Amino acid sequence: VTVNGDASTSLSVVSTTSSSSSVWDVVSEVPVSGDDEDDEDDSGKKDSYDYAAMYRTLSNLPSDEKERMGGLPELPASYGTSSVKLTKKEKAAFEKKMKALWEARQEEIRKFQEEFVADMPKILRARIDVLKSYVRDPSTHLRKLDLNKDDEYLEEDTPDEAEEEDEKYYTLDIIEALKDIEYHLSDIDMARDFYTLGGWPYLLSLLSDSVHYRAVAPVNETSSEFMEITAEKINAIQMYAAWVVGTAVKNTEEFHGWATEKVILVEPGKENDGNEDARSEPLSAISLLISSLKASSSAVSGGKKYFNMERQKNLYALGGLLRGNRSAQRHFIELGGPDALVKTVSESIESAVERKYASRTLLLADDIIADLVLHGIEDGLSEEDVKNWIHKFTSPGWCDLPIRMLGISNVPIREKAIQSLGTMSPYCIESSEDAWRKEASDALKKVQRELMQGGMITNGGEGEDGLNPEYRKELVDLAAGVLDGLTS
Repeated sequence: VTVNGDASTSLSVVSTTSSSSSVWDVVSEVPVSGDDEDDEDDSGKKDSYDYAAMYRTLSNLPSDEKERMGGLPELPASYGTSSVKLTKKEKAAFEKKMKALWEARQEEIRKFQEEFVADMPKILRARIDVLKSYVRDPSTHLRKLDLNKDDEYLEEDTPDEAEEEDEKYYTLDIIEALKDIEYHLSDIDMARDFYTLGGWPYLLSLLSDSVHYRAVAPVNETSSEFMEITAEKINAIQMYAAWVVGTAVKNTEEFHGWATEKVILVEPGKENDGNEDARSEPLSAISLLISSLKASSSAVSGGKKYFNMERQKNLYALGGLLRGNRSAQRHFIELGGPDALVKTVSESIESAVERKYASRTLLLADDIIADLVLHGIEDGLSEEDVKNWIHKFTSPGWCDLPIRMLGISNVPIREKAIQSLGTMSPYCIESSEDAWRKEASDALKKVQRELMQGGMITNGGEGEDGLNPEYRKELVDLAAGVLDGLTS
């Protein structure tokens, strides 16, 4: 039971169900009893309650809850059978008690639903209104935004319940709104509602640099310190926006069209009311994310923390949009996405954050190539299309990436690099010279040697490096199989 928008709050006393009925049923939905000439109340009206089903339903409640209700009457052993008839008095006493308990229970449920069960469309509208408010006036929101504020859920008045300038309402800042939207959009129905309620264009607007920077600072406040702090805030907002995009689509086929759908972004301070001055060029989620990729490759970032997190979430969003989505893949390739993506990988790959990003970038390319090989033709692509698309993910930059990843002394990352090298090598060999084949072979042989040397000194069945012997053998065999493909 979602209470006030918080799915972590539940009411266990009303969550029990049975195969015959549910404690959530309203009175009109109680199973109808069979025809019985004695099924009449004191007024002579036909009684439609199935008391045996009601009893089975309420008997499934926790013991303490049944005690709170005053307990259930004992179900007569012969109740509902045709072999032995209860006296009219016995039957009436049992049914009177059950009817009172059932109706009291239904009233409790109604009151609970009215008081606590969240109106999710209303909550989504409120969060979308925060996005709209930011797009109209990013400067004000950015000035008020405090990245150091404690991360807590704020249950604020919705726009329907508060005045436009109510300060209490605007304490729900843009990041808090995005966090809450991301949480709710993990549910497919909520994601669909968010889109239907018009939230998608405003969400995508937050991925655009122009929406944030166009009205970001007055002339007298363009100091380097101010701009650095502001850039960090914008990185944080764009990071959360990309996170929401990825969670909303999450490889769901029904939402594939959202990846390429063109939307009109509203400039700060303007409404999308049909005036040409208030409109941008039509943009898609894919094109906006590609722009973010290019910006992260060349622009000076704000705070390092949010800059790196934004890259990770951009990749997360792209993964959700591209995997299994041919129209999105075509759009991504036409806009130069593969080249833009591989250029975001740092040359050094020194830090744990950079290694993680590089590994996940490589994994996305590996997934797309493998999917094209297995299903591209059956999905309607020509052989030429499949070949050309794979070529975009096996350019020199892409082919060098798994070799670079093999040099990292992290076993899971190395395993992914070996797998990716196996997927990409047939196409990399076609487009590369013998120098690449030799470099890839040498890197694999080095990994094999290190794996075998690390396993020579054993301790409790494990090698010196702590690897399980079976897992070590799997890695060595995997590398050997890819190496055979390279040298054959």
